[in-house]
Amino acid sequence: MPLNPLSPFTFYRRNKRRGLSILVTISLMILGIYVTVATLSTIESTVYANEGFFSKFSLVLPKTALSVSPVTITKIRSYPSVEEIIKDKGFYIKLYMIAGETYFNLFGVKEADMQKIIDLCNVRLKEGRLLKARTNELVLSEEIAKARGLKIGDKIGSPVNEMDWMPTEFVLVGILEGDIRLGFVSYEFLRKPYRRHSRPRDVRGCRQDNSPSGRGDSESGLSNPQRPGQALGWWEQGKYIVRSNREAMTSPPTRILAFGHEVVRALVQEFKESLRHDVRFYIHHLEGKPFSLAIVHAQASKGRALKLVCKRLGVPSQSVLAIGDDEADIDMFAVAAISVAVAEAPGEVLRAADFVGPSCEQGAVAWALRSFVL
Repeated sequence: MPLNPLSPFTFYRRNKRRGLSILVTISLMILGIYVTVATLSTIESTVYANEGFFSKFSLVLPKTALSVSPVTITKIRSYPSVEEIIKDKGFYIKLYMIAGETYFNLFGVKEADMQKIIDLCNVRLKEGRLLKARTNELVLSEEIAKARGLKIGDKIGSPVNEMDWMPTEFVLVGILEGDIRLGFVSYEFLRKPYRRHSRPRDVRGCRQDNSPSGRGDSESGLSNPQRPGQALGWWEQGKYIVRSNREAMTSPPTRILAFGHEVVRALVQEFKESLRHDVRFYIHHLEGKPFSLAIVHAQASKGRALKLVCKRLGVPSQSVLAIGDDEADIDMFAVAAISVAVAEAPGEVLRAADFVGPSCEQGAVAWALRSFVL
């Protein structure tokens, strides 16, 4: 039987040494790709797991101030779907991963509120005890304690490790177990006057100020440099835990949100085709991967909303500039006289826009206003 001169088998028989080196190279490339993908998947899974509490309640944080305004809290409290609002003065601790680092949220709440959150998340005390009010005690989920190499009685904080951006040292007194990862410190303790032990070295991921980088004042790392005896710096900013009251909802939801690329893909695969006449699926991408999914009524779109706003305000659509970064903005682009997509938008959004601007971090909105309005 004649051999096919173009087949890989024939090539290998005639060039065994060369073929072996190619085979080894290909195998190493496949192994490298597998290790890279597995590492990135592990990091992403860790980040999502550390934010599992979002399945039970929401967080309301200030965007351009140190605390959420009382007016905003009053409005939130007035919604029937809100069961309870809890004051939180917590902060973040740093976790080191295989590649890079992430931050884990510690809730600074009162003792009674801590127990409410523990019960809501179906978490149990595995070892030690719960913290006491007005003390520098700390309670962590088992996975977080292991990630930091901590056991009962160990201390963390800037006096112990200068890379910890924490107001003072905290002692681990309890370890929690459950599907949702939590961490707690005392609300009353964080309200005490205190002099900082050392300057924060790294505040990435903690954007609590008005500076473009999120690092605030370049000298102190804070947007309001702390004075001796002043209260606790940026962690004194007020944020709130909002617990939903599903039983009080008087009408169906207008939108369903899902987060995590695996969840998004599963929902799209399961329901997009069968529900295509009833709802719209809008996928938001982050770094090229589906990050979140919004499911809305089939007749709900930003394009229809823009038409309605123009009609009510008496503004012709020929005077409208639309700027967008996701699939949901495509309908809006069709209505506006000028449409601009930011640089990091998905390909279909870039193709639907009249112009492509710089990225959001490079000031896409400012660029569009200067180019087409001012």
